[in-house]
Amino acid sequence: MLINFAEKHRQYLIAQEQADGGWAYTPVNPGNGNAGIYLSNHQIFSNAALGLGVYLRNEMNSGVAVKVHAGLKLLFSRAVNGRFALHNDPGHISVTLDIAGVIPFYQWLSGDTATLRYEEPRRSREHYRMLTGFQAGQTFEMTLRASLTDGTTGDMRTIEVGLSSADIFHLQAHCVGLAKLLYPTLSDELLTTHLRRRVGALQAAQSAVSAGHPTPTLIDGVTIQAPAEDGPRRDPAKCSRAVYGVGMGKWPRRHLPTIEFIQSQSVEQMDTLIKAGNSGDFSGWDSIYNRLTSAP
Repeated sequence: MLINFAEKHRQYLIAQEQADGGWAYTPVNPGNGNAGIYLSNHQIFSNAALGLGVYLRNEMNSGVAVKVHAGLKLLFSRAVNGRFALHNDPGHISVTLDIAGVIPFYQWLSGDTATLRYEEPRRSREHYRMLTGFQAGQTFEMTLRASLTDGTTGDMRTIEVGLSSADIFHLQAHCVGLAKLLYPTLSDELLTTHLRRRVGALQAAQSAVSAGHPTPTLIDGVTIQAPAEDGPRRDPAKCSRAVYGVGMGKWPRRHLPTIEFIQSQSVEQMDTLIKAGNSGDFSGWDSIYNRLTSAP
């Protein structure tokens, strides 16, 4: 990833005052203002393909770049006629993560969290894009899934890519690369620290619970009590797989976004809903479904 981050930051991310008193950015793609550019790129080929890179694009107004967006762009593709066409695949799905999305993505890649759920900010109501990640099975270290939902019909398409240890490393490096582009004067070590989960705060919260102050949590009427100090410690990855199994195998709705939302919750919350589902009680699942689907 041969990027002069300080130079690119000065060139594209700092606005210049114009003669009329307004401000404008240097266009990242002067020949086509509506198209962005990749400052880096890498390709992963597995059961499906994943192209990725640090990506810049502008918002244009009368030929003037009035905004600039920096993100980590991920492009998912299936094989077409025996080969991965990536951008030329008419069924590809792309998801662009800003720094707010890169942080949980990096934490998931680093093993700080068992699952990932990120919804790309909506620029229109035509499509909703979501990125989810989980650890399941023994074929791959991790699995990354992109979902594209039609805002009118509700139809959803998904592409899953299995990741090896090397793939995970390349993705982590590009996460750090985006952070470095935004803050080029900070060291890689400091940026990595900010990307990782804040373990000190988590340990403090766990200490408060173990000291006898359990804090119940609530998901739409489903109360989950924190486990006792000497209670069994559940495996988040196993809970995530169980949520998927119950949701797709027993829950009549089989609504994937709801299942993925539940997978992003704590193990106590997942375990409560798993047990309820196995006993035939899906009121908690339906309550979450109603909240997600009724959102504006």
